[in-house]
Amino acid sequence: MRIQQFLDPDEAMPFILQRLAKTPRLRGPTRTRADGRKSLLVYLHPDLIKDLKKAALDEDRTAYEITEEAVAAWLAARKVGGKSIGE
Repeated sequence: MRIQQFLDPDEAMPFILQRLAKTPRLRGPTRTRADGRKSLLVYLHPDLIKDLKKAALDEDRTAYEITEEAVAAWLAARKVGGKSIGE
């Protein structure tokens, strides 16, 4: 890559715009899953992640399957008479 120096900011702008146009942008997941699932980023305590991974190995399942099951159970338990708590 060649480094160019510009004394005048107006001269630099076309060069900057050209470089930005070539810069790849992050646009979310690039993989499409056949089962229709979408990704969701969550932050968990490291010990919880470690225990989840161990449980997944013990159960011969994936961590996302266990997480999906736990979230679905939590959401189902949260419903009272067909309405979500807090509605």
